[in-house]
Amino acid sequence: MCHRLMVLLGVVLILVACQGEDRPAPTETPSNTPVPTEEEAASVELVPLTPGLKQRDGLTVLAHSEGVSGGTVYFFAEVRNDSGQYLSQIDALIYPLDADNLKLGQVSAAPLMTDIPPSQVFYVGAAFAAPEGYADTQRWLWYTPAEQPTLRGHFGLPVIIETRGVDENGLYVVSGTAQNDSGVDLYYPLVDVALIGPDDDLVGVTHAAVSTEREGVWPAGTTAHFTALFRFLVGSPEQVTDARALAAGYEAPGG
Repeated sequence: MCHRLMVLLGVVLILVACQGEDRPAPTETPSNTPVPTEEEAASVELVPLTPGLKQRDGLTVLAHSEGVSGGTVYFFAEVRNDSGQYLSQIDALIYPLDADNLKLGQVSAAPLMTDIPPSQVFYVGAAFAAPEGYADTQRWLWYTPAEQPTLRGHFGLPVIIETRGVDENGLYVVSGTAQNDSGVDLYYPLVDVALIGPDDDLVGVTHAAVSTEREGVWPAGTTAHFTALFRFLVGSPEQVTDARALAAGYEAPGG
């Protein structure tokens, strides 16, 4: 029974996290109107987009960085849910543009976290090779609201960062532990890690690999270990001044 429950929970979360990846490029849409449908977007594929950050009302961007470094396009942001509602889905999309501001494609920068409660902070981000003809980007932050969460999540669980630095393969690595102090068993443990550089800029964001005492389950009162590998960061490793981590887990449906 437990195994079937874990599989169901994992499928629900993965589907929710992935739904936004095929969203079409928005036009210059007011912040409180729906994202265009696929059919509507097809008719405006050749409409120039305005470079910059577009976001739906209710999302507060606390910090962000974007640009190109060594041929890699990046966008990282720390965002707070000020909508007063749960966010059942976050769509964070990057649209690379050519010199005429026409879309060259799209890249998802969405978090794996879902059912994000009011006032909760989360990270979005992605880095990718600049496509041919690249000139700029439009970054698009959107969400699907819900009065009540589909899954009851526990966010802001205690985290200790134990080590950070460059490994033998030249990758920047952050490792540490997170404590399940929720009082209940949690499933689908998540840890997102952000690197901080000069002037408190975000220089990297990634999802960590998490291990617990029982596979797929984070028992109440136990410690989970995480390791975050950064295959890209802005600037040199020596410029990293700090690392921050957010840990979350979800109760089983009906729990």
